[in-house]
Amino acid sequence: MQEQSIPHVEATVPRYLGYTCSTLRTRSVEEFREEIEALDERIKANPDDADALATRGLFHSDLGEDGLAEEDFTRVVSLTPGDAAAYDARGRARAELGDLRGGMGDFNRAIELNPADARALLHRGCLRAAVGDQDGGVEDLTGAIERDPLLALAYHNRGLLLRELWEFERAVEDFATAIRLEPSSNLSRFAMAVTWINEGEFERALGDLDALLRLDPDHDGALRAKGMALVALGEHAAALDLLERSLELDPGRPEALAGRGVALSGLSRHAEALEDFNRVIDRDPGSIHALFDRGEAHLQLGEPGEAAEDFAAILAIEPDNIGARAARAMALTAQEKVGEALGDYDRVITIAGDSPGTLLDRGMRRFRLSDYALPAQRSPEEFYPETDGLNGASSGAAGETAKGGRVEADGQQG
Repeated sequence: MQEQSIPHVEATVPRYLGYTCSTLRTRSVEEFREEIEALDERIKANPDDADALATRGLFHSDLGEDGLAEEDFTRVVSLTPGDAAAYDARGRARAELGDLRGGMGDFNRAIELNPADARALLHRGCLRAAVGDQDGGVEDLTGAIERDPLLALAYHNRGLLLRELWEFERAVEDFATAIRLEPSSNLSRFAMAVTWINEGEFERALGDLDALLRLDPDHDGALRAKGMALVALGEHAAALDLLERSLELDPGRPEALAGRGVALSGLSRHAEALEDFNRVIDRDPGSIHALFDRGEAHLQLGEPGEAAEDFAAILAIEPDNIGARAARAMALTAQEKVGEALGDYDRVITIAGDSPGTLLDRGMRRFRLSDYALPAQRSPEEFYPETDGLNGASSGAAGETAKGGRVEADGQQG
């Protein structure tokens, strides 16, 4: 078994919630409240009752009352300083509150006190992933699995990390194991479907999404993902219905608006599509996918000047985006700006090298998911701006520099 390194966090960034490292509530809110009231009386009678404090802290955590949970576990730690579980629980509360340095310190202490504690490694692995230490996250989650091969959340979160690292085959294996261990959980089923989509396996994704929607017909993430998979398969009318349902559940969601715009464009309803793309770009002026889609809609509406502006906005962010470069050349040609268009075509040929046809086709393919798919990150082979080592990768579009291939996203699993 690999020796675990002791990681440290140098700043406070509230991103821990990007990973699902706690089990779902097993009681109703009312039942929790009743239990907490009973524990209040017990602690009032004996303020040093560490067991009652620990139990109340766990109930507060389950209710999302992390400040109260941290207070209880701090008292437990002061009463029983060798209690690894108390450090682990306080670490989770602190991480959820955004105190990642404090959370990491508690997880380190929990593991030091009990090296066999699989859950402390699970929680530390999630936190390491949240602060951009992907390799460290995989290391801890693998350690958790070695200690408890039945810990479904460890497989799920390792799968998320492997997907960020573009190890799709291993990610799918982890999601499949998590589903086998927890057949009723939608987390890994959704993650599996998104992975298939990013691999271009749309039919396989649809199978997983249909299974998920049978269990939860109002899962808005699954509705969006199925809608985008159908867009990729050219089934725009069916996709539009699903994306409309998703927007009813979560009005104004940018990725659903962008998806609906793509579906509307596929149905030649370009003016309506423009409205959706405008709403997305108003919220995120640097959204490369929305800018590209809006530019295409302008072209279809006979507005090459507006289209060229959108493609130029992309090139200001990614100068070698081959899809935007080629599309702007077409928009400039439509304005009879032949000299400028030739300059863009020359650049396309330079970027494409020995295989311009293949790269141009790849660059002009129109498929994107947005932030419910892969976390925002480019492939390991591509250059991306340096980060501070804490927030993770750059927020640019993932995968192919050209418009197509892998897609930009955030990673939150619903």
